[in-house]
Amino acid sequence: MLHRRDFTAAALAVCLTRPASADPLGQRPGIQLYTVKDTLAADAPGTLKQLTAIGYRTVETFDLGRYSPQDFRKLLAANGLACVSCHLDFKDGDNGALFDIAHALGAHYVVSAGLFGAVRANPASANAAAFHAMAALAGRIGAAAKKAGLYFALHNHNMEFRVFGGVTGHDMLVNETDPALVSFELDCGWAAVAGRDAAELLAAHPGRYSLLHIKDFQRPPAPRTAPGGPPGAVLGKGFVDYRPVFAAAKGVKHYFVEQEPPFREVTSLEAARQDYAYLHNL
Repeated sequence: MLHRRDFTAAALAVCLTRPASADPLGQRPGIQLYTVKDTLAADAPGTLKQLTAIGYRTVETFDLGRYSPQDFRKLLAANGLACVSCHLDFKDGDNGALFDIAHALGAHYVVSAGLFGAVRANPASANAAAFHAMAALAGRIGAAAKKAGLYFALHNHNMEFRVFGGVTGHDMLVNETDPALVSFELDCGWAAVAGRDAAELLAAHPGRYSLLHIKDFQRPPAPRTAPGGPPGAVLGKGFVDYRPVFAAAKGVKHYFVEQEPPFREVTSLEAARQDYAYLHNL
């Protein structure tokens, strides 16, 4: 039998060699509610209650359904959740009503999932001129957001990584916008689909990424920058390695789980549970 002293030494050795379970960046994972849009539409209170039970405490919104921003904020609060960021459909013009939605939700970040439509560009064939136009528009939106007491960020899909004269559209957006007005929400999964390494992007543009989407896919047969991609995957069951991503995530304020539908092997809520567990044990 082990004496107490021997047992203590053995237990300490195990603890020192076993990696500790801890949430990346010292914060619980958040979730982009697009992930559970099916159950949210059917039963918003029940869905939010289950997200809280999983462990989530922060969300990023995309569509409030039948709820007003004020009522949705109350629903979140009733379940111990807070909205820190919201995806909104920005246009070239007055976006004051969108800023009002963000304030009503209690969000600090307002995010565009893409400005192709706002500059009348086809995502499948947008040229360099379209990206110049998007950068200019992002600057105007960012200035207005700052005046409204909000932070504006641009979110990428894979189309932004098309190359024009050796420079990607994403790089053009980063290089042609003022860091004081425009930050970025790096969707690591879509970047990977386009053949880009999220950790390298974070290192190449320090301080420009305030938010991350943590997403995985089944490995595509080849990098793809046309709209669309391979089937989504639960984190850890696709091809994106997130350890180096979080190691490079200097300056990132929030990160959100997001998975692309359809959900074939598990429900969206079960995927959200597995995604949280993956990150909590990363």
